[in-house]
Amino acid sequence: MIHMQPKPPISSFNRFFGALAKKKFYEDVILLYKRLDSMWLMPDLITLNILINCFCNVGRVCDGFVVFWRILRWAFNPDVVTFSSLIKGLCLENRSLEAIELFKKMAVFRVRSDIVCYGSIIGGLCKDGVVDEAKELFLEMKSRGIKPNVVVCTSLIYGWCFVGNLEEAESLFIEMGDQGLQPNVLCKERKMEEANGLLELMIQRGLQSNVVTFTTMIDGLCKERKTEEANGLLELMSQRGLQPNVVTFNTMIDGLCKEGKMEEANRLLELMSQRGLQPNVVTFNTMPDVVTFNTMISRLCKEGKTEEANGLLELMSQRGLQPDVVTFTTMVNGFCKEGKIEKANGLLEFMIQRGLQPNLVTFNTMINWLCKEGKIEEANGLLELMSQSGLQPDVVTYTIMISELCKEAKMEEANGLLELMSLRGLQPDVVTFTTMISGLCKVGKMEEAHGLVELMSQRGLQACSL
Repeated sequence: MIHMQPKPPISSFNRFFGALAKKKFYEDVILLYKRLDSMWLMPDLITLNILINCFCNVGRVCDGFVVFWRILRWAFNPDVVTFSSLIKGLCLENRSLEAIELFKKMAVFRVRSDIVCYGSIIGGLCKDGVVDEAKELFLEMKSRGIKPNVVVCTSLIYGWCFVGNLEEAESLFIEMGDQGLQPNVLCKERKMEEANGLLELMIQRGLQSNVVTFTTMIDGLCKERKTEEANGLLELMSQRGLQPNVVTFNTMIDGLCKEGKMEEANRLLELMSQRGLQPNVVTFNTMPDVVTFNTMISRLCKEGKTEEANGLLELMSQRGLQPDVVTFTTMVNGFCKEGKIEKANGLLEFMIQRGLQPNLVTFNTMINWLCKEGKIEEANGLLELMSQSGLQPDVVTYTIMISELCKEAKMEEANGLLELMSLRGLQPDVVTFTTMISGLCKVGKMEEAHGLVELMSQRGLQACSL
């Protein structure tokens, strides 16, 4: 956008900066604004509000005020967004008393506070233990016809609990219930800490939560990948005499599957049956299929967790899912990377016993690692097995073998494989030629190496460095 001609209008930059800020890329917006400034493109109030918000969210509220004075100097009129961002920034730095002073100055600029502005300052005051002033603002907000939301109420409840005034906390909590404000509203807004605190307060005060409340809490925790905490709530439901329903179990199973905790998900599936709950279509759609298992096995193998991956392989069979060639190839590669060649070989044999035909990728993976381990004879054995299985080695297969033979200075055998490639109609590629040339040079066969260089040139191939 910066290099476009003609330059885009400031509104285009505002949309871009706003999208970045929404994704919490605050530092990026600050850096990009500096480049915008160098273009002599005049920002408007929206641009400057976004910049203030970014500064305040990264703990640079002083820089936010620098932008605020720029707003005044450039004769813009600060609005409620301007003040809300600065008040939030001050509260994040535990400067709630300064936030109150700024809040009072809003009237001078004829700016009316909204629920966001009140919520920020009430939350900041409660966090700092200045609950009486927070309550005054809460009452002022209501008198102005601004309806409190669950975030504001929860902040005040925390404040009362913080100073030990549980009667006020409970009174407001009951008022929330009368207005239909429940922790599940916080969950939908992904404010799980506040929701969890509110749920704990409900339990402490003996106020009844229902299955829906717990299920929503579990869903929120699972979305934040906090399945252990979610599982704790599932157990708490039973302790309080509440029976999780199919939706609760589905939510929990989905969360566990997404974290790769397949054994726990399977255990919950069995628990559903024990409790007389019939898994539905959603349950089984939630449980992974072969593709999902393959994805998780691949991820575990990349992280070097082959034993866990092998556990998933066994779990697949237990659930009646048949691992495919991709599954086994991934596992073979994972074991090989960890130097567990015997396990990889055993898995290859097991695959064949089950009637699954290894493909070229499977064989090439195994041959590659055997060669790296210097086990040429075993690699040759697999080469023969490929032919017996009706699979023809490809250029990659031969190049792997040739590379290892060259390392061991077995140039006659390497040359034999190169000739065999041609007999089978396979054209050596740049890597194959370069590997052979390098090997010949190392054993002093410069004339043969030069001959291959000429052959490469005739075929229009450019040598690469190894």
